[in-house]
Amino acid sequence: WRLSSEMYVKTAVANIEEKLAESGNRLPSKCLTPFISNYHPSEDTSKELDAEGTRFYQELIGVLRWAIELGRIDILLEVALLSTHLALPRVGHLQQVYHIFGYLKMAPRKRLYFDPDYPNISEGRFQQFDWVDFYRDAKEDIPMDMPQPPGNHVEVHCFVDASKSWFRQGY
Repeated sequence: WRLSSEMYVKTAVANIEEKLAESGNRLPSKCLTPFISNYHPSEDTSKELDAEGTRFYQELIGVLRWAIELGRIDILLEVALLSTHLALPRVGHLQQVYHIFGYLKMAPRKRLYFDPDYPNISEGRFQQFDWVDFYRDAKEDIPMDMPQPPGNHVEVHCFVDASKSWFRQGY
């Protein structure tokens, strides 16, 4: 089975385009990646947004976060980085949000596919590491009063089929 946010993304992009058209602006085109190359939100020194711009920025970040919840994990990192600037966003941050919407407009149909079958993968194929060398003092903090987890044990595995990546398809 699959999870798709296509309808939500198309509607969100249409709404943002409508809002931008009111001020004579539009989304950037040819957005092949969620961020412009070499952009770092923490290094942005553009002008700070006013109160209305900040509210709009926060609203757009909320829209993007919901798209992530619906399966658009390809924008998760970029939205998380921009989310750290919700209290004091800058014009450059807002421009990057527009760029993410331009990216979504170019690729609204990305989906997550789920296969209920457990893959037969030998753990011996992977190099084993003893992380104690790197994290000598690391300990997992588990509350003393933590209840037993209900339900069945769940394992999550992620595999990428490189032959089906968008790089090979020439997008």
